[in-house]
Amino acid sequence: MNSEKTVYLTVHYINGESYEFELTPEPGRQGSLAGQLLKGNEIILELEDRVVVIPMENVQAIEISPPPENLPDTTIRNVRQVD
Repeated sequence: MNSEKTVYLTVHYINGESYEFELTPEPGRQGSLAGQLLKGNEIILELEDRVVVIPMENVQAIEISPPPENLPDTTIRNVRQVD
């Protein structure tokens, strides 16, 4: 039985566009990729027919779903979103 979950990373751009992709399920990889993205100056996304380069100052939010197990100590847990 395969217990690996499909993990998605969604990048929300300040102009309202969002890009979602499936992360390769490797232990600890999801959190480290998010950390690497946050340290960079841009996010480079390869789409089927083009490459999109998004400067980090134009990124509104990055989501990882489901959340990785290993998160920084500064993570606030058990948060709920309100409208």
